[in-house]
Amino acid sequence: MKKKMVSLFLTACLLLSSSALTVSASDYDPASSQNAQYFFNGVNVDNQPVARSNDADTMTATSETILTRHSDGTVSETVYDYSQSAVMARSGGQLNVSEYLPASSTISTFSSTADAYGREITSPTENRSGHLMCGYNSDADADIEVYYYGTASLQNYDLLISCAHCVWMPQYADLASDGWASVLTFYAGRTGEYTYASTANFTNVSVSQNYVDNTTYYLDADGNPVVSPDYDWDWSIIQIDTNLGGTYGWFGLHGCGTAEDGLSIYTVGYPGNSGGPLLNGGSVYGIATFYAYNDSTPWLYSGGTRMYDGLFNMIVDAREASAARWE
Repeated sequence: MKKKMVSLFLTACLLLSSSALTVSASDYDPASSQNAQYFFNGVNVDNQPVARSNDADTMTATSETILTRHSDGTVSETVYDYSQSAVMARSGGQLNVSEYLPASSTISTFSSTADAYGREITSPTENRSGHLMCGYNSDADADIEVYYYGTASLQNYDLLISCAHCVWMPQYADLASDGWASVLTFYAGRTGEYTYASTANFTNVSVSQNYVDNTTYYLDADGNPVVSPDYDWDWSIIQIDTNLGGTYGWFGLHGCGTAEDGLSIYTVGYPGNSGGPLLNGGSVYGIATFYAYNDSTPWLYSGGTRMYDGLFNMIVDAREASAARWE
């Protein structure tokens, strides 16, 4: 069967195939947005920040059910107990895990131009980020018919972080795949269809059961499909089959405790950035997950999932497991 390539736009999240990186300056102010879970760089049509309803539950939880799809097609379920993780939960402060860049690697400067949405389109020189290709079986046969694209970034030797809405989609939940992408391929530093630093495939990918439970799929009045994800849990942790981090290094990780108002955040990703790291210096503060617009104002606000305690701890534990596999 002939495969088709698809770019998907959703009202609140974007997966567009592109060969260019984008670097966007943005600020987040979780205090004024009444949400400790989000970054955003603007306001809605009523000039008001956007608030979410389930943030308190997320921030006070002590455990989380995690779903993991393995490359053989099986899915396992585990309960992650934050209190038993290698990194204990903290009150108020921030914890940091340092970045790693091999001595032989350098980060070059960006040359940029702006697109219609005010984003800077650049030439990728950062191999710690890459294009994430997600292939889905959209019917009852065994073929991959549809591909979606996002961004992922390295967090250790064989570890990526991205968003959940790239790797699990509710419109496919009733099929044999149970909503999961059957193929995940990471192209480090991709600059064109056949130009990239390295490639790797997934061994397993994990998302939160909370994301699956709170994501809806429906048709609007015009019959167009609409996916409404719950951004508080829009993250994924992906183990790959290749030690790319040993060659290119990986980003640091910043655990978000109390609000750090006025902090400058930028993204590195492929328009529209879904799954890309939200960075300050060399550390990831969150994961890019959405932007919103209307007909008169093409760029209203954008944002992403912050590193809440549970997610921070899970990634640190996964980093330690990655180190054990390769050191």
